[in-house]
Amino acid sequence: MKNAKINVLNILFISIFAFFSVNGQIAIHPIDAEMTNCKAQKSDILGQIECEITAYQKWSLEVDRVYNVLLTQLDNETRLILKEEQLSWTKLRDVHLEFNSKFYSKQGSMILTLLASKKTDFIRQRAVELNSYLVALKK
Repeated sequence: MKNAKINVLNILFISIFAFFSVNGQIAIHPIDAEMTNCKAQKSDILGQIECEITAYQKWSLEVDRVYNVLLTQLDNETRLILKEEQLSWTKLRDVHLEFNSKFYSKQGSMILTLLASKKTDFIRQRAVELNSYLVALKK
């Protein structure tokens, strides 16, 4: 049980900082770099929202990719637990996005960029979390 707690702490530590570390520096994920460049080129609200939507879609694909790779590297029992967790996370994501959409829809157009950003951040967080498990498995 003590080792399980240590592994969980290691995974959380890894996921907080980033996907990769290069020469002691935290690397920016390519999706984040693309979004930053996109937002630098599009300063209007619709452009910013478009950048967020594109990033959300890419992070969503990344969640699926990393999840599927992770499934191939786990034993049967752990794989079943991960599948259950992913189903729960998907339900949480849907409810979270629905709440935020309802909450922010009445706040005005400037808030739409915040809503898009919150959606992107939510799915990005899951991709980082799943990737941290892969990193931990490689150690």
